Amino acid sequence: MSTFELMSKQVMAIHGSPLPDHFRDQINYIEKELEEDSSKKILFAMPQSAGDVFLSTSLFRSMQDTYPEYNIYVATRLEYTSLLEDNPYVYKVLLWQDCMAAQAIMMGSSEWKGFFNVFFTPFTVTQTEYMNYIRNGQDKIAFDLRY
Repeated sequence: MSTFELMSKQVMAIHGSPLPDHFRDQINYIEKELEEDSSKKILFAMPQSAGDVFLSTSLFRSMQDTYPEYNIYVATRLEYTSLLEDNPYVYKVLLWQDCMAAQAIMMGSSEWKGFFNVFFTPFTVTQTEYMNYIRNGQDKIAFDLRY
């Protein structure tokens, strides 16, 4: 069973409808981008704006100090990726996919183990009305803005 099919089955059981079909390509993109990395992973999701992405970079050193054994991925829209180039704390920049707003897809639930161990979504406070407080217990709150 493909990742998309597994997730869609779980969503169907919980919500009574499958994942949207356009998520299939998005999930395939994420799988492909992560296939070479078997380490623990953090996803820091900040899809937009230039100011939010730029200001987020001040958190990455503290994040790496707090999670030294994790690779930090940052998801943003294509037009903001240049703000993250050559950042020594970012393992890889991913192009923002709409399915990245769904915590259950990124971190897993039930049979699906997820793509990331820790998932930070500060954009939910600055840019949307999504809920931002459900976690799997692996995150640590320790951002140090002194860097």
